[in-house]
Amino acid sequence: MVRKLLIASALLSAIAAAQSAKPQTPSAKPQAPEATKPAQPSASPAQAAAPAAKAPGDDLPPTAPVITMKGLCSDATEGVTKPAPGSTKDACISVMTKGDFEKLVQAVNPALPPAMRRNLAKQLVDLMTMAQAAEKAGMQNQPNFTEVLRIQRLNVLGNLYGKSLEEQSRNVPPAEIDAYYKSHLAQFEEVKLQRIYVPKVDPSGKSNEPDKKAAWVAKAQQVADEMNNRAAKGDDMGTLQKEAYTTLGITTNPPNTDIGGVRKGSLAPASEQAIALLKAGGVYKSDEPSAIVIYKVLSKETLKEEAVKDEIGRTIFSEKMQARRKEINDSVKADFDDKYFGPATPPLPPGASSPR
Repeated sequence: MVRKLLIASALLSAIAAAQSAKPQTPSAKPQAPEATKPAQPSASPAQAAAPAAKAPGDDLPPTAPVITMKGLCSDATEGVTKPAPGSTKDACISVMTKGDFEKLVQAVNPALPPAMRRNLAKQLVDLMTMAQAAEKAGMQNQPNFTEVLRIQRLNVLGNLYGKSLEEQSRNVPPAEIDAYYKSHLAQFEEVKLQRIYVPKVDPSGKSNEPDKKAAWVAKAQQVADEMNNRAAKGDDMGTLQKEAYTTLGITTNPPNTDIGGVRKGSLAPASEQAIALLKAGGVYKSDEPSAIVIYKVLSKETLKEEAVKDEIGRTIFSEKMQARRKEINDSVKADFDDKYFGPATPPLPPGASSPR
């Protein structure tokens, strides 16, 4: 059993290596707008009824040998491979059946694509070959072997239990989604905004000296105040954005003023709070470190529950997982001897990085 656990644990990294070799799918080309898309021919009844194509080897029985390894006969592979018919101690031949191989795949990665089977099988043979060589060299008799097995067992148990918790938390009942939606309505409000961006730093770099920089910032503030007043009166935001760049002498193309719908958490907290108080047509000027940004509210709407139910499901799933893990971790309290381990390192403040 322990050997199976070790091989399953090692297979996790083997699968990762196998999948990393999968050819990358070219990025899709931008699609044409809906109005100009060519009509797609509908599938014929025969095509619609056609069964999905079978993967190679699907017709083989579970007892069929799918990996035959000449020269592999170590006890390290016991329970994973079987001696082939006619195999002797002097001429070892081990086989792995389709059923046994697929049990391993199901244990470590049920989503492994059929195209990755050969890559994984090669990784597995390499792993068992190395284990046989290690056993012949007596690695299993070294003092640290038992401790390594113990740690690997703990790791495998923890990973399996973590997956079990995920499966238990993944399917969120519709009633929970509905309750969450109703109690977090503000979170699902979408505000459609336009924005004028007035940089406080000269993009050309010509005004980066201290005296010129201060003059640029003063002029940017003046331009932003004028654009803000005119935006509040209803002037076109795109026209104002172009005029702001022209007045400041910026020759690059101005940014698009339409930024679409934004949700809670998309903007700086101060801007979000101010915009939340505005009605359609309202304007807010935000003085930010690198620019002065003028926002105009076009519309506000609360998204329908159907549109955000998947998002809510993921949020509830994440919250359940965090709560369950915290409950488990908090169930054990450990005291560490400072004389042996040294003093505890104080936790880093949020956003800080540990010193190298």
